[in-house]
Amino acid sequence: YLKHQKKDHSFTFLTKYNVNDFLAQTTTLQTPGYFVDKLPEVGYYQIGKALLNNRLTYYTENHLSRVRIRAGKDIPADRGFGTPASLILFGIPSTTSFDSALRDSGVTSDFVSRFDTRHELQAPTKIDIFDVVPYIVGRITAYDHDFDQFASEDNQSRYWSAVGLRFHTQLSKVDDEAENRLFDVHRIKHIIEPGLDVFLIGSSIDPGDIPVYDTDVEAIRKGLGSRFGLRNTWQTKRGGGGRWRSVDWVVLNTDLILRSDDTDIATVIPHYFDYRSEFSPGGDHFYSDLTWMVTDTLAATADLTHSFESDDIPTWHGGIQIRHTPRMTSSIDYREIEILNSQLLNFSLAYEMTRLYTMRFRHNYSFDESETRDLTLALERTLPQWLLIISVRHDDIDDEQTVGVSLVPEGLGSRGLAR
Repeated sequence: YLKHQKKDHSFTFLTKYNVNDFLAQTTTLQTPGYFVDKLPEVGYYQIGKALLNNRLTYYTENHLSRVRIRAGKDIPADRGFGTPASLILFGIPSTTSFDSALRDSGVTSDFVSRFDTRHELQAPTKIDIFDVVPYIVGRITAYDHDFDQFASEDNQSRYWSAVGLRFHTQLSKVDDEAENRLFDVHRIKHIIEPGLDVFLIGSSIDPGDIPVYDTDVEAIRKGLGSRFGLRNTWQTKRGGGGRWRSVDWVVLNTDLILRSDDTDIATVIPHYFDYRSEFSPGGDHFYSDLTWMVTDTLAATADLTHSFESDDIPTWHGGIQIRHTPRMTSSIDYREIEILNSQLLNFSLAYEMTRLYTMRFRHNYSFDESETRDLTLALERTLPQWLLIISVRHDDIDDEQTVGVSLVPEGLGSRGLAR
């Protein structure tokens, strides 16, 4: 992957080819369930270009790609998935290989050339106390191959468009009398940020009628939708004695998303992406998340999704993080995913032994299996411009024991490998 960026535009070059006949990454295995070779893909981006004396803002993304879908020759049972979970995640029995299922669906095994261009114009303005951003988007995706065998779709070009409107404002009130030593509260500032997104998306081809080479290209949604959001932030002062500083004590986000029936309402776990509404799967739902800085060393988090399509809670999560000393932190959290009958308890510990060495421990326990899903011990050694990670992992459910050594360049977010 190569990238050249200058001010608000950039050029990219990507070549990707999987030498394995199976999927090594679990996240890729579950979504989308196959890998995509790109030989190559070139791109051009323009981000936030000001036009007409800042009256308009222009965004564009353009890609020319040579892509091919390939699936692994293994079966879901090899990865520990029984038939019920395999049917939910992949749509196939646990004894059916991924590559045979892909062939049977009519996806071509040949390389396909694809040109994709997206253009967006925004017109941000201020109306009284409201920030208002109307926008319009146009997109064309063209292929040198039709998908008649996949979904009887013989059109080689997709025309896609969207129009929308975003409203946002901020209100605040200060209570100088608020004082509570137990919760370390000294003065409260309450900030309320209501927001509204309304959008209408149209496409000449339904998303399910073309294979998904990239989720942000082929899997984009259509239909009418809206989001009613409210963000509440309670800030307080902490520090004392000439060291007072403002902190976000409690932050509560709530979103109500409503979608028309011609959108992807069948997705079991819905989610809304405010920066690109076309990425958002699922139908009508409510989402809320909470962050509470109980003290400077103790934080609590929680989130919940309620689907009005199925009238249940497909997933929820809660947890805490503790900084015991400047060198040691730990966290514990619990998550449920209803469709997979998954109840997971996670515990992690990080200890900075010296300036160069850090030890990390993680234990993931599955209540539905009554066994350990992941037990990992890792040692990190900081090198000049590199991070060396040595890890040992055990999995009761899949009966796997693994020893791994990683050497990762600085700045690639590698510490998440051992968390």
